[in-house]
Amino acid sequence: MIRVTVKRDGKVIGSETLFTQEYAEKWLRQQEAKEAFGKPTSDTVIPAVWGLSEEEKDEEGNIIKEAEAILIEPEKTVHYDADYTVEYEDVTVSVEKQKRRDRAIALQFEGMAIIAEIYLINEGKKLTIKQFNEIFDSPILQKIERLIRQGSFSTARYFISKLDDSFYTNEEKQDIIQMLNDALAR
Repeated sequence: MIRVTVKRDGKVIGSETLFTQEYAEKWLRQQEAKEAFGKPTSDTVIPAVWGLSEEEKDEEGNIIKEAEAILIEPEKTVHYDADYTVEYEDVTVSVEKQKRRDRAIALQFEGMAIIAEIYLINEGKKLTIKQFNEIFDSPILQKIERLIRQGSFSTARYFISKLDDSFYTNEEKQDIIQMLNDALAR
């Protein structure tokens, strides 16, 4: 991913992130064609200036030499610099890192929703205080809860599948694993 940044006097006046350097350059050419940032760098050809020489006449006024075209000033090219600068930056690593971060945050939010569903499963069981304490004191269930809250659903699935039926029935475990699978698929 390439970020094109256009600046004038140190301030960003345009920016775009594109997949390749080629696309970035094409985008910039399109913007410059519209003069979106002001006049782009250019070369202007100033045509030559021609004139006529004086006719030469004899004493009687007869033309002895006709006027000729003469070059007064030759053609020249004038270079104009743009009043803005362009920077290209490869942002592939930071874009991918941001995507992973966004995915991790989304999975953590999904994890909170899954924990709420597990809470509803527990509440529906009409657990005694002793049974509730056993769930909260279980190191494996604490680990599973942390994994789900962190969005580490694949690892949580593994530990849930290894649970015996003392805390959750096989059907409840499959329901929780399915919620984790659904969250991973989004």
